[in-house]
Amino acid sequence: MCIASNAPNEKIKHTLELTGLYHYFKGKIFSGFDANSWKPEPDVIHYAAMLMGMPLNRCVFIDDTVRGVEAGINANIQTFHLLSTPGAQKIEHPNVTPLNNMTELLSYLMPSVETQAKNSCPA
Repeated sequence: MCIASNAPNEKIKHTLELTGLYHYFKGKIFSGFDANSWKPEPDVIHYAAMLMGMPLNRCVFIDDTVRGVEAGINANIQTFHLLSTPGAQKIEHPNVTPLNNMTELLSYLMPSVETQAKNSCPA
């Protein structure tokens, strides 16, 4: 789990500290300033996945902005569009799944966890 944002690292860190979430993302914050490329270009997403050691086909990307969702599409990654306001513009694309809230994400991710458990060797 990481952050891939257009914002400068210090702003991302400050925002995460204000929300009490920084400890989850310490050392896993990637900025467009690091990649020298900003959304809707896919580079910051590719950069984050590479540094996290994850192939894109094992990643999901969540964003609440049109530019961010476009970056997910451009990165060819499964993208979730968090519709943060009732009138948010919905993006129709086969790689984009709309979410009304973050708890909905679990219903999409849990089948993957169950499948992995079935396919793993018993301990």
